[in-house]
Amino acid sequence: NASFAQASMVDSVFINGTFDDSSFSGAVLSLASFIGASFRRNDFTEALFDGVRMVSASFENSEMQVIDFGGSQLLGSSFLETNLSKASFRGATLDNINFNRADLVGADFTDANITDDSRFIGADCTDIVGVGGCVSFCATRRCICNVATPTPTATATPGPTPDSSATPTPTATPTTTATPTASPTSTPGPTPTPADDGVCFPADATVEVLTKNDMVERVRMDALRMGDRVRVRTAGSVVAGGEDDGEFESVLMFTHKEQNTLARFVTVILEDGRRVTLTRGHYVHVAGERKLVRAEDVPVGAHLRTESEKDVRVSEVRTGVLSRGLFNPQTSSGVLYVDGVRVSCYTDAVPPVLAHVLLAPIRLAHALLGRAALLFSLPSGAPHFVHARILAPIKAHMLPLP
Repeated sequence: NASFAQASMVDSVFINGTFDDSSFSGAVLSLASFIGASFRRNDFTEALFDGVRMVSASFENSEMQVIDFGGSQLLGSSFLETNLSKASFRGATLDNINFNRADLVGADFTDANITDDSRFIGADCTDIVGVGGCVSFCATRRCICNVATPTPTATATPGPTPDSSATPTPTATPTTTATPTASPTSTPGPTPTPADDGVCFPADATVEVLTKNDMVERVRMDALRMGDRVRVRTAGSVVAGGEDDGEFESVLMFTHKEQNTLARFVTVILEDGRRVTLTRGHYVHVAGERKLVRAEDVPVGAHLRTESEKDVRVSEVRTGVLSRGLFNPQTSSGVLYVDGVRVSCYTDAVPPVLAHVLLAPIRLAHALLGRAALLFSLPSGAPHFVHARILAPIKAHMLPLP
């Protein structure tokens, strides 16, 4: 929480220091070196960064809009969820940089050297410069392009030109009585009603994914894919066994996957600042409880397990939270960590034990065919089919459970 506003730090060296939640507004950091240092949630408004060198540094969740990184060398560093709108990386070297979910609207990458292991998942790259256009740049990087679709303009077609030399032939003109025509009145379309079925996480919920390079990165639900390996256990609770018995398991399928659906959610807020948002009927693991607990039934004062292997107290539960997207990935264990909190893959659509049994064929296919084969084993409409044709009818015909 320190303030370095307007400070002159030209050619300074920051090694393994922590400067989180500080202000560097207007600071001059030209030619500085940042090695293993942490600058999370900082304000760098109007600071100067030209010619800097970063190695394994973290600038996550910071304000760095319009910053000039021209000619800088950035190696293995993270700008996760950082505001870099209209920042300039002209001529910079960007090697293994994490730009996931960053705001890169209007950023300039002209002549920048961006290595293939730099990540842009969920980053807003609208109007990005110097990379051949946002759409082509994001085609394989899973970033976002909010490109407006032009509205076609009607072109008038000229009518035939009258021939002035032709002699008109008189024609009898019939007398007609005009019939009044009702003027069309535009009727506003219906306002979308938020969905309220307890099945999913919103599009902006995140999970930790183990990449092919054995690196862990945080990925939004709407960028998650079948076959991605997500965190289901913390390092201290790993069990030995099959291919996926460890901290990470493959996403076997989605029982719900809707990008643009508006829905009501419950947000559970923990004392350490973590918050997980999920629909009211989604189950979570509450410390000390033998049974899973629905999100809307989690009491203030309960404790939830986090990625840090600690049980953290719930400080607030908010209901009726509006958000967009409905996503429900399934893992072999029926568990995953969403936004750093341990939750179940299952909901109150059917009892968790029954849901686990119903998904046994999918787990078997994964065990026999492996992750790569599973990617092609389900059609694109499978999430809707599983929920609408299997889970919902079972719930409708079930007897109340004691």
